Amino acid sequence: MYVRFTVDGIPKEASTRRQWDINRWDQKEGKAIGTKEDVKTLNAFLESLTTKVNSYKTELFNKGIPVSSVDLINFINGRSIKRNKVLEEFLDLKRSPLFSRSFPLLPAIMNLKSSPILK
Repeated sequence: MYVRFTVDGIPKEASTRRQWDINRWDQKEGKAIGTKEDVKTLNAFLESLTTKVNSYKTELFNKGIPVSSVDLINFINGRSIKRNKVLEEFLDLKRSPLFSRSFPLLPAIMNLKSSPILK
């Protein structure tokens, strides 16, 4: 089974690493036909995959990152766009409005370099 993403007219496909009998597939509904456990498992997998992709698209949109079909395929294959470094994550946290409320002493501690005690 393959998934296909088309973003801005650019289609990309990726394997789900699953196989299924075409006679047990409802093309119109986009899911397996039947009531057996294997059908339920496959349909749950496909639903989960759809939910994860939609969440990922929303996350990219909220961060202002343009969504591409390649990004979605990479996500499906377990490769992310960019892995943030610890310092970048910390700086993002520091810019957060919750930072000063969550860590009221941390800004003062960070400025200790200029403290006469540490010189």
